[in-house]
Amino acid sequence: MHWSFRAFAIAGVAVRIHWTLPVVLLALIVQAVLQQGAASLPYMAAFVGLFWASILAHELGHCAAARSRGQPADDILLWPLGGLAYVGGGGAPRDEVAIAFAGPLASLLLAGLGLSVALLRGVPLETGLIDPFSGWHAVLTSSFVTALAVDVFKLNLLLGLFNLCVPAYPLDGGRILRGVLTTRIGFTRATEFSTRLAIAVAAVLGFWGLVQNQINLVLIGLFVGVQAFQERRLLREGERFGPDARFPEHDDYAPDIPRLDAEDAEQDAGRRESGLFSSIRRRQAERRARKRQEEEARLREQVDQLLDKVNTAGLASLAPDERRFLEEASRRFQEFDARR
Repeated sequence: MHWSFRAFAIAGVAVRIHWTLPVVLLALIVQAVLQQGAASLPYMAAFVGLFWASILAHELGHCAAARSRGQPADDILLWPLGGLAYVGGGGAPRDEVAIAFAGPLASLLLAGLGLSVALLRGVPLETGLIDPFSGWHAVLTSSFVTALAVDVFKLNLLLGLFNLCVPAYPLDGGRILRGVLTTRIGFTRATEFSTRLAIAVAAVLGFWGLVQNQINLVLIGLFVGVQAFQERRLLREGERFGPDARFPEHDDYAPDIPRLDAEDAEQDAGRRESGLFSSIRRRQAERRARKRQEEEARLREQVDQLLDKVNTAGLASLAPDERRFLEEASRRFQEFDARR
């Protein structure tokens, strides 16, 4: 990933930081000090730190869910629009749903933790507390810790609900929608519908951001729209080989990687685009191609073992779970063939 540096690792997941992020964070802190005075510096520095810790926790939720389903989770990129978690691809639709849901779940758990601390410190449970759009940075009317607890609650509540409830691919809600639809109408039609909806949502986000003078909403809308257009283009070109598995914050799920073989995919991505997204494509192409090949080979090996058992002892020798596995494997092979 060009334009980023490795900061640290958590449980084998490398956390990388885009070079623009420290600049943006410093600018936000300076702006707060200029508006609220130097006395706000300690609080704003603590809040900014907890803000990005919350985003990192959201991304780690995606990584943990991916690993629990046997998929790799190697990198997280933090950048001004949020986070991007890079996990393996090629899983079943239910895997995409579970991995996408894990990020908002982590955020909502953190929101619960912040709310618990706030209530224990005497904050009344009222509308002003649970409204994530008001009452931020109440450091002048509360203690330092209490104000941080309230802000952590509001931040993670907003983060979890936004990612979960906005049905715009590649946001978590859009990925969940596509995963559910894939089980009913197939991957191609599900992707077409979810990306078409994402483009409409992106337009609404961009317009609302302009009306409210919220540049972040405008940028998120632009990001979602670009990713949805890219997904539709790759789908038309027949270069997809499975549900994308990158999970960013605000849900900046990064652009998808062409299927092909690993070498051709990397060269193709390099020919078509440049900048941050092209480096993401190049970084992921070989890993995704290898992951799909490994999954298909592993599945065929397991099927061969069960077929040998049938040839030796007959169909009646299969346990119910083995029969279900063969049915699932047949469906997965059909998906593999459809995406070639």
